[in-house]
Amino acid sequence: SGMTSAIMNPTRPQEMDAIRAANLLTNNDPWGAEWIRANKPALAEGEAYEDTTIQDDTGLLVVDVPTAWADIRTETVTDDEGFEYPQIIAAPDAQGFLDTYDVPGMSFAIDVNDVKTVDNWASDFSAECATDGAVPYDDGAYAGTLEVWYDCGPAASQVAVIVAQPPGGEFTVRVVVQALTTADVEAFERIIQSFRVVTE
Repeated sequence: SGMTSAIMNPTRPQEMDAIRAANLLTNNDPWGAEWIRANKPALAEGEAYEDTTIQDDTGLLVVDVPTAWADIRTETVTDDEGFEYPQIIAAPDAQGFLDTYDVPGMSFAIDVNDVKTVDNWASDFSAECATDGAVPYDDGAYAGTLEVWYDCGPAASQVAVIVAQPPGGEFTVRVVVQALTTADVEAFERIIQSFRVVTE
């Protein structure tokens, strides 16, 4: 009998890149964590975080975030067209997270107005970041896209953006995490394991 697959050489970067890409596309790389680690510039280590669970003011959104990201906003925001978006923002300095690439943090928002989609709610950081493009995202509860931006601003931070919907497309969620250290990346992994919409 013949071989069922070719012999892979783990010392060849090209072959390992191909395996990582295949694992990502076939949903065998949970949350894209290994792909992100392998393909983005190295970050400083940083001190490991402890987490806490927070909920927005409407009770729809729940997520685990580092306790060190203690500047938390949970109020619903209204856009220029009058549409309301429940959201959570958590960071050491929420305004610094929103305005710069120098502060780690996260935002989690939901559109229940049938205005945003996976395609039109993606973020564009191309003015100050690089990206390899969006890849499919599917955690079993929500499916859409994951895009990682890197070398962002003077801090050379990374920004991961997930835009996804449940199987029935009842709403769209967007999760944005900005990372400056490997501890922030590990926080991102826990955030995407924990974020959820309370529907009952």
